[in-house]
Amino acid sequence: MDFYGYKIGGTCKEVPQLTGRYGFNVVVNDQSVNGASGTAKDHKSAFLLQQDAEAEGEITYPLITSGNAGYSLGRMCAAWNAEHPSSPRHVLNFVDKRIPPWIKERLKVYGDVRELDLRKARYPNNALDRLAGGDRVYRLVERLGTDGDGYRSLEQELPDADLWFCPGGEGEMAVQLAMRARGRKKRPKIVVVTRSDNILVREGEFN
Repeated sequence: MDFYGYKIGGTCKEVPQLTGRYGFNVVVNDQSVNGASGTAKDHKSAFLLQQDAEAEGEITYPLITSGNAGYSLGRMCAAWNAEHPSSPRHVLNFVDKRIPPWIKERLKVYGDVRELDLRKARYPNNALDRLAGGDRVYRLVERLGTDGDGYRSLEQELPDADLWFCPGGEGEMAVQLAMRARGRKKRPKIVVVTRSDNILVREGEFN
């Protein structure tokens, strides 16, 4: 898939070293080839912009991000804006106040940045809508349509397997992959791998 010059779509590769070590076939879906951010977030960013392709006028997308999602969507918005100057798209990044300064600066290249204390409270969609404020037209990023949420194209790349391992921030991608995999004859067990310092992880709430 090509989105205004950004290639989107991972490549599945067998990893014989891991296959030999663990005694079962290991395949890696390489998302680093994605052009906007080199992550799986590019699938969702393209989906969001395509979903709103017929909407005229300016739209701003508020989202909570630790970096990849905001950077991916910001770069794709810039590519969209170059082709559709009369209907620009923008990103409003809500980030934890502890996020490294270099990540905030990188996000500011392609969007606005506001800080929150994500360890003290959770911010559902209606809270983000309220926090965004102003008179702009906002479209929430965390929304489901009849055609999925952007991870359908990612799920279609994945082979049948007993286990799928995927990275996890707040766990959204894993949940949506699980929903997409329900239609498969062979349903995989999904294992989410995250960092010990994940700001969204609270003891007893992420497993």
